[in-house]
Amino acid sequence: MEIAVILFLALILLLPVLYHFAVPLKPPYLDDYFTPGNMIFSESEGIKQIILEVRGRNVYSELTLLPQAQGPPEHMHKYFDESFVVSKGELTIKLNNEIFKIPKGNRFKIPRGMYHRIYNETDKEVTIRPEHETDYVPLEFTYSLAQLYPLMDSKQGNGLQLLMKLSVLDELFDSIIKGPHPAVIRVVKKILKPYARIFGVTPYDDKSRPTNR
Repeated sequence: MEIAVILFLALILLLPVLYHFAVPLKPPYLDDYFTPGNMIFSESEGIKQIILEVRGRNVYSELTLLPQAQGPPEHMHKYFDESFVVSKGELTIKLNNEIFKIPKGNRFKIPRGMYHRIYNETDKEVTIRPEHETDYVPLEFTYSLAQLYPLMDSKQGNGLQLLMKLSVLDELFDSIIKGPHPAVIRVVKKILKPYARIFGVTPYDDKSRPTNR
């Protein structure tokens, strides 16, 4: 009897894994996902992002940080740099534990692989814009933000739901939160991914499709 129970539980645990490998998760079709004027908004981060242009897999956006916006948690990107010009207000950046105040008219570059955080310590809006051809972020990354922001702002959202969403987005979302070693996070997401799919979590949530401003 005990052996039967153990085998049954093992089967329950293995089924999602077998399904995951038998039915691979297809990447989302993103070629026409964004159009100029689309807006992505995060209430929790206090950031409004307006899509200005999409060139192939590169997205050029204007970001506005609301007064006293906390911005995203400290993180880094593995495969792309961030660069922009401050077109309004004064932006605060924490880069590798050093604080920078960037006033209007100044450019700043955040190299890949460096932990950073952008936020607004003032009572006025701060806006950053692309100035050069290199001032873009990957299409897949912007798409991931559009998928994650509604869940982050939802009262029904919780840490497990967010982690499951991150697991199915996987490599699309090139952002590593400062904390546990990146290898640990990567392993946790790989383990969780098959079970997230069984619970219906996908990277294709049309409810998160961006709207025009």
